[in-house]
Amino acid sequence: MPAVSHERPIYLVFGEGLAPPALLARLLAAPELRQVVWPPPWFLDRAGVDLVAALPGVRTIDLANLETVLRTALHLCDGARLDALTARTWREAHEQVRLHWLDRGMLGTFASLFRVGTPTREAPPPEAFRAERVHEYPFEVQYRLAADGGAFDPREPPQEGSLMLYCFDPANAAARRELGEPGRGPLLEVFAYGPGRGRHRAAWERIAAPLGGRVLDPAGDGRPHAHAPPRGRARPAGERERG
Repeated sequence: MPAVSHERPIYLVFGEGLAPPALLARLLAAPELRQVVWPPPWFLDRAGVDLVAALPGVRTIDLANLETVLRTALHLCDGARLDALTARTWREAHEQVRLHWLDRGMLGTFASLFRVGTPTREAPPPEAFRAERVHEYPFEVQYRLAADGGAFDPREPPQEGSLMLYCFDPANAAARRELGEPGRGPLLEVFAYGPGRGRHRAAWERIAAPLGGRVLDPAGDGRPHAHAPPRGRARPAGERERG
């Protein structure tokens, strides 16, 4: 049986009792997380969200200012900014990329290449294209669990993982829909390498349970994977982007 891909997330599902900033502050204070690497304050710059200007006193993100940073980020990542990001990315995309998303087929491709009919740039971007923008700009925290004394492969370090919150949609509606999980509470994603996946799942079960959270791992349980990550999704700590 092939190893579970680290690109398939473990899901942390919560109700609406805790707002995402307070929830993450409590999750990331857990002693099971031995080291934490925080994103820079400008992690939303490419999405057109100037968090640095909104928080001029924040030079680095840490547990002490995490709630303030996330409250501000979630406030700024509203529907209007997501619409603007989607429109800009659509305009800047290559013609073949837009054709792929529009799924126009052979005749549509021919018409576009010869400038017949509506140019793809002027067509409204599909909802799926907008949804992918949500997952392109996560708040990602990389972390390490304590070493367990087992075999260590530097290419797939079993103690390393990433925890992600999507600022444009903390409830992660796409994942909830595909997992059959109703609700509007936070739904976070954890990415870990296959050899250590079970340890990460168990650790997050212990961390999330006192906060009313549940851990779902469709890929690790051998069930069909519901929410395939889009291209460009961030990877666990230490992994280089593929060429």
